[in-house]
Amino acid sequence: MSTPSVSDGQLTPSESDTDILLTPANYYDGDDDLWPTSQDVAEMAIMLNGSASPLSWDRRSLKRLPRGTRPVKLIGEGAANAVFELALPEGYPSTSEFKGWLLRVAKAPTNGAPPRYNYLKQQEFYAGKVKTHLKDHIIQQELIVVRDSNIVNELNLFLRRMDHQRKEKFRGSFIAQTNWGLLVEDMRPTDPTKSILIEFKPKWLNQSPTAPSGAIRCRQCAMELYNFAKDPSLTRSAPETKPCPLVLDNPDAPLDISSPFRIAPQLAKFSNLTILSSLYNAANHQVIRDLREVQEYADPNGPLGALKDDPLFNFAMTIRDCTCFVQIFPDKAHPGPEGPLRIRLGDFDLKDTAVKFDRWQAAERNLISSGCYTADWILCDGKYYHPPTMCLLEWTRRQGQPLHIINIQDKTCRDPALSKSWRDFLDPLEVSGTIRKLRSDAATLKVMLQRFNKDSPKAKVCPYRTKPV
Repeated sequence: MSTPSVSDGQLTPSESDTDILLTPANYYDGDDDLWPTSQDVAEMAIMLNGSASPLSWDRRSLKRLPRGTRPVKLIGEGAANAVFELALPEGYPSTSEFKGWLLRVAKAPTNGAPPRYNYLKQQEFYAGKVKTHLKDHIIQQELIVVRDSNIVNELNLFLRRMDHQRKEKFRGSFIAQTNWGLLVEDMRPTDPTKSILIEFKPKWLNQSPTAPSGAIRCRQCAMELYNFAKDPSLTRSAPETKPCPLVLDNPDAPLDISSPFRIAPQLAKFSNLTILSSLYNAANHQVIRDLREVQEYADPNGPLGALKDDPLFNFAMTIRDCTCFVQIFPDKAHPGPEGPLRIRLGDFDLKDTAVKFDRWQAAERNLISSGCYTADWILCDGKYYHPPTMCLLEWTRRQGQPLHIINIQDKTCRDPALSKSWRDFLDPLEVSGTIRKLRSDAATLKVMLQRFNKDSPKAKVCPYRTKPV
């Protein structure tokens, strides 16, 4: 398993971006030859804060990557970042300072644009906002100076050699030249025979404040359904296999949907009761409770009620995209330093509101207009299917809920029958219900929905579904 995972958090720098600030080679502050210089730090603080107020780090306390450092393993990569395990040069006297850390660096945009990742803003956001609210629940992270280390060239040579082994969508992408990197705590087990690592994204631990009042799906389950139905692929997993965030830290959730193996399906093969107990404890851990509370505090109005310049909403969307790392120590005789379970949150990539805000609002509108929040049924090629989700809200008894149907309209028009009006398929009594249209590759989706057919046996069918006449 990779740790920490990488995401697509990006920031668009200004022309005077602090990440690409270079002190002239002949500049000397009469102090020492460390970079950044005292003047650099003052300028960085002004760029970030509008004043020379102190940053979260001191220039003399910064770690500096020595020349001769080389990558030994690509731990994980996303569209914007990559994480590497490093080997320090032989004989380097401060090797112990780097033990237990991984290097996280930003990729160069493939279109030739300037780098979009600002390390200083990310670190100040981490230290000022994330750490303030989530305290010891988070993975440790530090800025590191990579200037003059030649590590970027080493990383790119390493990626070129293994390019054929990378995921196809990441091949040909490389690391951007920079003065900075981030050191992130290595959450991988030091002894894989004694501990297990699982990763999951807690996502929206509360329902979206702008979800429709009749919603029978939480924001995350609605989004999983939308992506599944809008862009069907035979290799895509059904949303029912993904955990519903509302069951986390919810002891009253029905057993049918609260199985901890929805968080870590790879552990279902283990019969070790300690692992099962640890998974339950992870789902109901104080870390999850605190994260839920912070999410609710930071976003009381939801995507459609938020203001674009509200830094708290940006913060809420950032922490909704974090990753939860869970270390499990199954051997009761040899627990970890914190007991049988150790949980940390990571991947707090500050989002660029200027780029993301309209997308966040559009996503919420799409979930509402498509019926993914509210629909009890999917109608595809004249047949009804159970939406393949297992959300806590679906499994909540409801009285007098009106009929809601997602009607799939074929966007490819390969088969005219798939593009009939929904009225050609419905009983007249159903017309009084709410019909939402969603364009998709209906032929592919129909194949993916076969086992969810209304009339086919299904082991776990929501007992509270409003049925079509």
